[in-house]
Amino acid sequence: MKKVVALLFFLIFTFCLVSAVNADSSKESPKKIAISFRVGDEFLLINNKYVQVQKPFVVNDVTLVPVRVITEAFGAEVKWNGEEKSVLLKYEDINIKLVIGSKKAVVNGVETTLQEAPVLQNGTTMVPLRFISENFGADVTYIDETKEIKVVKIIASPHSVRDLRLILRRSEKERMGDSYYNWSISFPKELDLEYRNFKGSYYEFCAKDGSYTLSVTTGNLPDPLDYVQYSMKNGELKKYTILKEGMFRNEDGDEYVYFSWKDGSSACEYRAFNKNNILFEVRLKVNDYNNYIGNDKFRKLMDSFRLVFPDDGTAEDLSDVDSKNYRIYQDKTLGWSFAFPAEVDAYPENKAGNYVFLTDTPYYILRNIQYEIEMYSIEEGMTLDKFFEKQIKEIKDYYNPEVFEILEQKDGTIGGVRSKELVIRKKQDGSTRIYKYFYIFGEKYRYVICYYMWESDYNNPDFRNKFEYAVKSFTFTEPDESETGKLTDPKFADRVSSFMKLSNDEYKWSFEIPSTWKPHPDTNWKTIVLYGGDKYGVRVDLYVLENITYDECVYNYENHEGIKASIENGGYKRIVEEEVHEKGATIKKYVTNQYDLIREYRYVISKNGLVYIFLMTLPEDYVGPKNVQLLDKIWKSLSLD
Repeated sequence: MKKVVALLFFLIFTFCLVSAVNADSSKESPKKIAISFRVGDEFLLINNKYVQVQKPFVVNDVTLVPVRVITEAFGAEVKWNGEEKSVLLKYEDINIKLVIGSKKAVVNGVETTLQEAPVLQNGTTMVPLRFISENFGADVTYIDETKEIKVVKIIASPHSVRDLRLILRRSEKERMGDSYYNWSISFPKELDLEYRNFKGSYYEFCAKDGSYTLSVTTGNLPDPLDYVQYSMKNGELKKYTILKEGMFRNEDGDEYVYFSWKDGSSACEYRAFNKNNILFEVRLKVNDYNNYIGNDKFRKLMDSFRLVFPDDGTAEDLSDVDSKNYRIYQDKTLGWSFAFPAEVDAYPENKAGNYVFLTDTPYYILRNIQYEIEMYSIEEGMTLDKFFEKQIKEIKDYYNPEVFEILEQKDGTIGGVRSKELVIRKKQDGSTRIYKYFYIFGEKYRYVICYYMWESDYNNPDFRNKFEYAVKSFTFTEPDESETGKLTDPKFADRVSSFMKLSNDEYKWSFEIPSTWKPHPDTNWKTIVLYGGDKYGVRVDLYVLENITYDECVYNYENHEGIKASIENGGYKRIVEEEVHEKGATIKKYVTNQYDLIREYRYVISKNGLVYIFLMTLPEDYVGPKNVQLLDKIWKSLSLD
């Protein structure tokens, strides 16, 4: 039984840390434009929504659709010239001019011939679907079995201002690469860009027939090549048949690690370079192993990778970094954009895209600089000044005053729009960071922008201004609320004042908690009761233990190896440890700061021939007056009679 209880103590003390430390993230999925219909359909499926339009029809194997189909799907602009009877379609940097009844079209100033002319039918402009879609970078296919026409366009880097997939499809250059990271590689015209992260440190290309893929990764953390070789061989490749390995040099004299291996019916090749403290990784996967072996095409492709971007115009530049070393992050749906330092990467945090964080370092290590952008619908009766006052009051009421200090409050402007600014210092775990918040109100939506960095960096004006420039570059055009919908801030509502009582007569316990809290799935309402859901992360756990004494429980906790080691290395700071007599019981009380992340209030209670463990936890950041009052109220409500 002692072993079981010791394990229980370990699970209790580690459970709280799981929610505080999250090292999981994945790349954002490419976005997709899609149209699906059968000729003669009145309702077309456009980007997962059915849209009613005038029925498409076919003339000499050319499908003509209402121009509205193009604008709905691609978000293209359309301008009608009544005198010329012409229509101008604009999408990204593509301009297409069509004239009703004419087979002549002009694409970016170049005249071309259509198979069929656009027509007016019942007052609706009908345009050739394939011609426009393919010029906008989409694929058009006809499925004979279902008689469906499908249009699909992958947007490989959805938040870049450049449609890189379309740029490559229209490119006639011999090479492609990234001038910011200074690499290039041969460009087989059969390759499409499938995905690029916002930062441009990861590119994924795929052959149009799906026969092979190619990726180029620029590493944030450089490793010596011998370590890369060792870790690949003894990690990723441990279960595969290695065909060839070694250290080689390319024609420019750059050393690289080489591996090729068999993965089922596929063949893979890997090359890693380390230059100027940057790790470059090039990967090739050929789906048919027999197509890889002895195929000179793939050897030449991999050999063509160079740690230099040519300045002679022979390579298509996929970088979107400007001359000042900033790149623009945009969200066309929500209507806002920023110019961020080129080293910053973006991680949209939810499907709606109205909460995004950007950082200059990978998610899996301590971040140096981070931005957060939130966009929500303005609550009824709320104004910028009222909202700002609410934020100040919340910090004073709910934030830990030993950790947070308000340094500055002032008015400002961003893009000609009035804003409020708030600067906060956060001291924790021997380090000090500065958080700067900017609050902006539009007519229907409000925006909160925050960046933080080490205080030493913030006190360096040149360094701080480099990153504050991004905030000042913020521009927005509020979206149509009927399309975007209401964006509700889950953190806006104040904590409810009503409480509910939890109780169990068999085990003689009862206590009160806020009425909005929810039980954890492991709750059995007898010997295990776990409740939380508070926006500040406050939670309460009750465990009822049988067949064990109070002294055994105290001993197991105080002598648990993991807990003792955490106290010895300073990770756990014991604030209170005392034995008290309350509620007609003997109680051992512990208050602990766990790694400056969690404040735990632990009570080991002996009563009714049972041992009760009553835990109340909250993030260390939120050990503010109101939260301490809440915990005190919950504790006082606990009855064991």
